[in-house]
Amino acid sequence: MAAFVPAVAPLQTSPYAPAAACVRPGRLPLAATRAAPVRAAVPAGGVTMRASRDSAAADLAAAIDASSSKHLLALANDTAAGAPIAEAAAALEAAAGSRGSRTAKSSSLHGVWSLAYTDARSIVKNKGLTGSGKSLPAAKLAALREGYDADGVAWAEEKLSGMGGLKLRNRLIGTWAAGKARGGNHVELAFNEVETHPGGRTMASEAKEVIEVTYVDDDWKISRSPETRELFVFRREEAVGPAAPEEDDAEGADEQSSGNPLSRLFKKTEVATKEAVEEVEEETSSGNPLSRFFKK
Repeated sequence: MAAFVPAVAPLQTSPYAPAAACVRPGRLPLAATRAAPVRAAVPAGGVTMRASRDSAAADLAAAIDASSSKHLLALANDTAAGAPIAEAAAALEAAAGSRGSRTAKSSSLHGVWSLAYTDARSIVKNKGLTGSGKSLPAAKLAALREGYDADGVAWAEEKLSGMGGLKLRNRLIGTWAAGKARGGNHVELAFNEVETHPGGRTMASEAKEVIEVTYVDDDWKISRSPETRELFVFRREEAVGPAAPEEDDAEGADEQSSGNPLSRLFKKTEVATKEAVEEVEEETSSGNPLSRFFKK
């Protein structure tokens, strides 16, 4: 908004007296006040918000990169290491602007995302999404990924590693849709099957979930449990769509068929995955909108 010096009409003792001779003491002539209006420099709000958002995103990237030596479960259990990430995520949410509204209908949501940080107790307790990680000795959650496409297809995948180089991958497949909650930030997920690897076996699922996407852009997606406010920070991957079966699937299959002692553990873990899925279905069908995946 421009700031102008108020124009004051000169006091005249006669309608024909020269204006300059009749100016009140301390006042400028009218012509002078109109010559150079003073304008206050006001920064554009959009530019300021964008700069604040970019700064918060840079802080988030730095905090996550500084903790990259820890696997996801160890990081979730380390309050000191997780605090800078949580603070940076909260700052990015606060500076979100339009990036934090109607996120469930934003095309920026589409794509493949990799979990960079979470403080969710359910993920720690279950050692991943399905709970099958609890059957692995020295289990680590190597990766947790999820994907959304424009046609409403969704998937969520855990990659687990354990003692002896054991690797497992479980993928939940289903659909997603924008929720009806006010604000347009809620995403409703319904998973109807689970693929287990190695082996490529498929089991039915009825797991459902609702998450709140509080921020999304070309690089970051921040989600929270609507009830507990537990945090999930995802980083976008370059790939679009689910990954193809990986080499670890073939390695696991070879170990199962070769009589390797780990084969019994593969079988045991497969059973544990099935039991975990059945438990999800039981809790869901009993009216509890469970959440082994993003809350608890």
